[in-house]
Amino acid sequence: MVRQKAVTLTTVAAGVAVLTVRSFGTNTLPSVASLLAEQWQRAPLQGLVLDLRRNPGGLFEPAVGLASLFLPAHSVVTELKGRGQGTNHVYRAEPESYAQGSDPLADIPASIRNVPLVVLVDEGTASGAEIVAAALKHYQRATIIGRQTFGRSTIQGVFPLSGNTAIKLTTAYWLTPSHSSIDKVGVAPDVFIQTQDPEIEQSKAIDTLRKARH
Repeated sequence: MVRQKAVTLTTVAAGVAVLTVRSFGTNTLPSVASLLAEQWQRAPLQGLVLDLRRNPGGLFEPAVGLASLFLPAHSVVTELKGRGQGTNHVYRAEPESYAQGSDPLADIPASIRNVPLVVLVDEGTASGAEIVAAALKHYQRATIIGRQTFGRSTIQGVFPLSGNTAIKLTTAYWLTPSHSSIDKVGVAPDVFIQTQDPEIEQSKAIDTLRKARH
């Protein structure tokens, strides 16, 4: 079995690349930072496709960090609402919201924040990936292309019980920057693509970027 890399950057046209993030883990932000920094040394991009199709989410903070990369500093990315202690919190586009220690995104060129951006989503885009898509759509930072996302905005915790058992409970919900919930609703794309052909979806994203540059 060949395991795909969680983060890849592929040049698909002159000045355009696709940043694919398949899940959010501890190495997501360092991987994104490394790939983008290397690309900018070779040649700065004129457009970027962020591919979040079939991304089920993962860790919360790396998703906040990825959205923060493309947003103005201190913008609200998401907000947690819950009943437990410490579950009510506003996450902003700043290292304190996504980094423990040094900022993994510190060395990325500032110009990446303004590069034309398209986000590809589908019915498999869920949880943390929806945090990114919802925030970028709210601030009109990117054009969202594809199909309605999954619609999962719950935060769950695992609580140990006796006898080597545990129970998983919903402890909080995350909200979009407009204070709305996408749970069981999802994020609606700006441009709907009915076909489920990955190549057609990507071609549409590239065409959209080209139009934005002219």
